[in-house]
Amino acid sequence: MNVNKEQFNFLKKLNAEIKSGNLVRMQNAFEELKNFNSDDSGILMYSKYLKGKFFYLSAKINSSLENYAKAHLCFKKVFDIARNNRKFVRNPKYHFKYAESAFRLSDAVWCNHQRNDYESLAFSIAANAIMLYPNNDSIKWLMSELTK
Repeated sequence: MNVNKEQFNFLKKLNAEIKSGNLVRMQNAFEELKNFNSDDSGILMYSKYLKGKFFYLSAKINSSLENYAKAHLCFKKVFDIARNNRKFVRNPKYHFKYAESAFRLSDAVWCNHQRNDYESLAFSIAANAIMLYPNNDSIKWLMSELTK
């Protein structure tokens, strides 16, 4: 088995732990992610997505603006890695979570200027995503929320 396949399988196991809803299992998986690195940009994008997923789910559990912001930064890093490696982000979940985290931040921040910036970013990401994945229900839902 090659290194990339092993790393992908490892990340899939961490994903199951993160989405388990068990705070101890989630935290343990995150601790393993903190030290994870890969030479493969796709694997690295997946690991950043999982870090974002951890922060996003943690924010939903404890209503933490800080965790929403951390999730958003992790999802942004997925796209930064893709751009820096001249890759295309092919997973609609990555697009959705990046846009949705900006949308959630726009609801949570107090500063109108920041709120507008996050709303604009969420709309821009979602508009691009809906063109790429017009049948994705999550992206369609987000676009409907953003255009209300």
